[in-house]
Amino acid sequence: MFNEETKNLFIESLSTNYLKNMYSSIFKRTASFEAVKNSDIYIYNPDECAKLLISLNPKSIGHISSLKSQLSKYVDWATKKGFTERNYWSIVAIDEDIVKSSFITRNAKDLDSLKIIVDSGLSVPYDKYVVYLLYMGIMGENFSELTQVKDSDIDKSNKSIKTSRRIYTALTELLFNAINSSEYYEEKKQRDYKSIYFIKPYKTKNLIGEPISYQHVHRVIQKMNDAFNAQNPDNQKLFTPTTIWRSGLFYSMYKIELLKGVLMQDDFECISEIYGNKVTFSSYLRDFELYKEIFW
Repeated sequence: MFNEETKNLFIESLSTNYLKNMYSSIFKRTASFEAVKNSDIYIYNPDECAKLLISLNPKSIGHISSLKSQLSKYVDWATKKGFTERNYWSIVAIDEDIVKSSFITRNAKDLDSLKIIVDSGLSVPYDKYVVYLLYMGIMGENFSELTQVKDSDIDKSNKSIKTSRRIYTALTELLFNAINSSEYYEEKKQRDYKSIYFIKPYKTKNLIGEPISYQHVHRVIQKMNDAFNAQNPDNQKLFTPTTIWRSGLFYSMYKIELLKGVLMQDDFECISEIYGNKVTFSSYLRDFELYKEIFW
């Protein structure tokens, strides 16, 4: 938590364990935004309050209203304690623009849009592979598909990748060109170039012969976000592995709908075969409509 001592004082003032746990969770989620701003929630102006809400990825007007109410109660307490003079949360507008802005910070319109973010934030080909494979739908539970891709699974002549679930024949040109580019060696942390895995892990005593870790995937995406955001402070991005994967899913849905005029259940079943059998048409339809409204 950011400004942990003050937030713990607030948490201890709450009447139930449910509320204490709820606010502990909320403050863990706001910590990264507060760290970037280097300031506590209770001194935010209306614009900063809105940007914090966007960073929390609200899914609906109701979700925004709930977050606003919860954060406002904390600032009310801080005002009474004399930590700040005014609670600006009361004048933050609750509207669809916050939902849309949050969606834009996490999702990419298409592969070209994603490439701009990737190239701004990542220089190592192995890191870029992580992003592009996620966009193609290669993820798996706890990134099992992504991390387990081996050099032997890459068929350069047919531009395809084989995973435990299927063969991806639509290997993106961005990824294919990166694969065929000259070898890249990092100076600070040596990769295990003898590894059988496509995305080479760093050389560590505990990971000899093992693929990259679950945490490594998250670190790559965070590195991409941090680098891009440092260069573009007014156009922040908060991608996660899941939203990169989801962006590819939405674009696939959009291309089929554009071709056929309407997206049917059987079309989505074909897409879900690529992006994962747990994907259902109804679970993504609302967000798909938002994706089209915002980007197309």
